[in-house]
Amino acid sequence: MDMRDNIGLITPERKEAKGSFLTKPDEVKSWVSNLPITNIGETSRQVFKTLVKFNRIEMPGATRLKVAEMFRQPADYLTANLRKYYFDVVFPLAAKNRKIAVLNRELFSELAIAYKIFLETAANQRRDQKLIVIAIHRAMRNLYQVIYQSAVIYDPHPEDTWREIHRLYALSEQSNFQDLPVKDNDENQTPSTISKLYREILLFSISAPHRIRQREIEQVYKLLPEWSEYISLEMPEGLTDRKNLFITHLWSDTPPSHIGLHDKEPSQRCRQFDTTALIEMLQESFSEIEDTESAKESHLGQQVSLGLARHLLVSFTEAPQREFVRTRLNFELKVAVGINAIHALLSVPDVIEQPESEEREQPSTASSSTDWLEETHHVGNPEYKDAFFTLTGQEFTLSDEQVPLLSETPSPQPIAESHHLNDSPAWMSHQEELPNIFTCTTINESAGGYCINWTGGDTPHIKIGEVIGVQSASNRKLFSIGVSRWMRNTPGNGMQLGVAMMAPSSAPAYVRIKGSDHSRECGLLLPELKASELPASLILATLPFRVGHVLLLDEGMGEQEVRLTRLLDSSGAFARFQFVYLEDKEAKSEEQTEESDFDNIWSML
Repeated sequence: MDMRDNIGLITPERKEAKGSFLTKPDEVKSWVSNLPITNIGETSRQVFKTLVKFNRIEMPGATRLKVAEMFRQPADYLTANLRKYYFDVVFPLAAKNRKIAVLNRELFSELAIAYKIFLETAANQRRDQKLIVIAIHRAMRNLYQVIYQSAVIYDPHPEDTWREIHRLYALSEQSNFQDLPVKDNDENQTPSTISKLYREILLFSISAPHRIRQREIEQVYKLLPEWSEYISLEMPEGLTDRKNLFITHLWSDTPPSHIGLHDKEPSQRCRQFDTTALIEMLQESFSEIEDTESAKESHLGQQVSLGLARHLLVSFTEAPQREFVRTRLNFELKVAVGINAIHALLSVPDVIEQPESEEREQPSTASSSTDWLEETHHVGNPEYKDAFFTLTGQEFTLSDEQVPLLSETPSPQPIAESHHLNDSPAWMSHQEELPNIFTCTTINESAGGYCINWTGGDTPHIKIGEVIGVQSASNRKLFSIGVSRWMRNTPGNGMQLGVAMMAPSSAPAYVRIKGSDHSRECGLLLPELKASELPASLILATLPFRVGHVLLLDEGMGEQEVRLTRLLDSSGAFARFQFVYLEDKEAKSEEQTEESDFDNIWSML
C-alpha cells in the first residue's frame, strides 16, 4: 500500500530485509557490472524487479542514496534500447509495444521513489544539505522523465506526478536550496539547479507536446536546458492582461497554464513566469532558420522546422483558444490517410473499399517469453490505483540480439498511407489495389474540424501532421482535406485525434521539378477559399519541394509550369504551397504586347 509522507510525497510501505544484497552498496555495484547487457529482455527484468524490491525494504538513508545512484546508468541504458519499440512509429501502438513504453515510464517512476524515500527520512533527521539538494534534483529529474515518456506516446501523465514535482520545488524554495548547483554526473554538462530543472519542466508542459511529432517532442526536450535561462519564477502579481504570462500552482496536481485561463487572482502558493525574453529569442531565430546556412547557428537548432518554430511561438505566447464552437455529435466519417492514398481514391472512376488491412508491423518482440512483469506487485495488481499501467495478460519479450541504440541516427520514415496498400500481385486490376477507406466515429465537430475517436481494428496508423481525406456522404469521389493536429491516448477509451480542416474539396495532380531527373509525384490541389481569403494551394510531400521551385503540374490535361511562391503550412508528412501558373502570366504578357504593337496597322491606314 502506498502512503503519503510528511512532506506530501507518495512512497510505498517498507519492511525489514535482513541479509539483502541491496543494503550493501559494494555488492550492488558488482551486481550492476555483471548485468547481461547484451540481453535487453533479461536486463530489463532484473533491473525493474530489483528496483521495485529495493524501494520496499528498510535501510539507512545514506545507503539508499548510494544504491539509488547506481541504478541511474542501467535505467538510461535501457531507455536507449527500448525506445525503438515506441519512438518514431505510427499510432496506435501495438499492444506489446505499448507495454514496453509503459515499462520504461514505470522504471523512472520507481527510480524517483528511491529519492523520495530518502527525503522522507531526511525530513525526520538532520541530514547533509548537499545530499538533500541532490535527492530533490534527482527525484524531480525522474518525475520529469515520467512526464516526457508519457508525452512521447501521447498518454496522460500519471496522477500525482505534477503534485510531487511542485512539492519538491516548494521544499527546495522553503529551504533556499533552489539555486544551489547540482552535478548530473555528465562530464560535458554544466551543473544544473533545482530551479533551472523546474523551469525546464514548466516549459516542456506549455510547449503542447500532444500537438507535435515524436521527434519534435525530443527536439524541444533537448533544447529546454538552454531555453530555461530565458525565464524566471516570481511571486504572482495578480490578474493581468499580459500576453506572455503563465501561472504554476505549487499545491496542485496540474501543469502550468496561461494567465488568461484564470478567473481568480493567483494565491501566494502560485508562481508566475514570463516568456517574453524567450519569445524574442525565438522570433529572431525564426527569421534565421528561413535561411539554411544561418539555421546552423540558430538557437532553435539545425533540425527545427519552420512548422515547429511557429508552433512554439504560439504555445509560449497565448492561451489556447477555440476558433469555432464545438458541437457534441456522434456520427461516422469515412477517411483516407496520406497524400498518396487520397490521390489514388480521387483518380479512379469508382471507389471500391478493400477488406480490412493488416496493422503496421512494428519492431518484433517475439523471442523467449518472459512473464516477470505479472509477478511484481507493482504492475498487474488490480489494487494498484493507476489501473491503466496494468500489464497483465501481455507478454514482454525482447530479442537477445538487441544492441545499444545510444547514438540513433534519424532516418526518413514512410508516410502512413504506405501501410494500407494491399500487397497484391502486379497482374491484379488497378481497382483491387486501391487504398482502404476507414470508418471513424466523431466525438464533436466545429466549422474548423473534428475530434475523432481513433480506435478499433480498422483504424489506420497515423502521426501528428498527417493529411486526412474525409469522404463526402453523398459523393464518393469528393474528399475534403484536413490535417491531424493533436493526439491523446486515453487508456481504456482508445485514442482521440484532432483534425483541422483545410479545404472542402480537392483534386488529384502529378508534379515534378522542371529540369530535374526526379520522377513525378502525387499532389493534391486545394481550391481558392474566397470567404477566408485563401488562394488556391498545392499539397505535396515535404521533400524535395521548396519555395521558388518551378514545377511541371499535370491536372489531367497535360503539363503546365507553375512556381511555388509561398509555404502556407508544413509538417513531417506534407508541405502546402501557394503557387502561380507561369504560362498564364506569359500569355497575358504576350496579349498586352500585341495590343500595344501598332506596326501591323500602318498599311491599313
